[in-house]
Order: sequence, then C-alpha cells, then structure tokens
Amino acid sequence: MYKQISQNIKKIFFNPKIIYLLILSSIYTIIYFLLDDSNFSGVNKVQETIKDELLKKEVDKKVAINNIDNFANKEKSSPLNDIKKEIKKDIAIDKKALDVKKDVKEQELDPEQIEPTMGQQLFNRFYFSITTGCLVGYGDIYPITNLSKFLTLTQSLLTLSLILS
Repeated sequence: MYKQISQNIKKIFFNPKIIYLLILSSIYTIIYFLLDDSNFSGVNKVQETIKDELLKKEVDKKVAINNIDNFANKEKSSPLNDIKKEIKKDIAIDKKALDVKKDVKEQELDPEQIEPTMGQQLFNRFYFSITTGCLVGYGDIYPITNLSKFLTLTQSLLTLSLILS
C-alpha cells in the first residue's frame, strides 16, 4: 500500500507538466523580482494598513465633531428639515473625507521608511508567480502597471498552453 502511494506521489511530482510549470514560475519570479514594488499593489501591506487606519481615525474624528455641532444646533424637527440636514451631513462627510485623504497622503510614510527585505520581496514575487501560474489569482497582490499586466498575461497564456497541450 505504501509502495503504491509512493508511486502515485512520484507520478504527480515528476510529471513533465508540473516540472514545466515550476520552471516557468521560477523564470517569471526572476522577471517580477526585477520590477519594483510600484508595479504591484498589495505588496506592502504595512504601508497600506497604516494609511487606512490614519484615514479611518481622521474621518471618525471629523464626523464626531460634526455630530456634536449638529446636536447643539438642533432646530425644530420636520421631515423637510431632516432631509436637508441629512444631505448637508453627507456633503460635509464627503468633504471631510477628501480633506483627510489629502492629509493622510501628506503624512504617508515613504517607501524608504518601510522597506521589505530582499528575501521578502523575492518571496512575494514567487508567491505571485505561483498563484498566477496556477491560474488561481487570489487578488491580494495584483499588477497595476501595463508592463506587469503584460507579463502576468503572458505567464497565464503560457500556463493555458501547458494545460491544453
């Protein structure tokens, strides 16, 4: 029984198509590694998380201040006044959100302050290459420049040719 399992594992892992897929993914890992992080989104999670948290804090703070002001200046309630207040509140929130986004961009950490190690960059590229090569594409890391999109497209097409052959 163990001999049969061992033979099945050998058939799976030493299948020429699997070997070709691993070689193809390794080549594309090296190509992706030559590109910098600006070609991909989702690579530097720390920076994106900090930016989202700063944005969330600032918007919450501005909305709380607006709510206190609205509560203090409460007028006689009527359906028309309530609708006007809601519209004004939505406009104010949207305006504050844009202001906060601008402020957060100004406070944003430089990539030089949070730089992933070369090993982490290589692993990220290998992970992206394998998920693209296996046609999984989780979407946590995705190409954003035309060059990286083109490379991803060619890798996917080569994988499809492997599957269909």
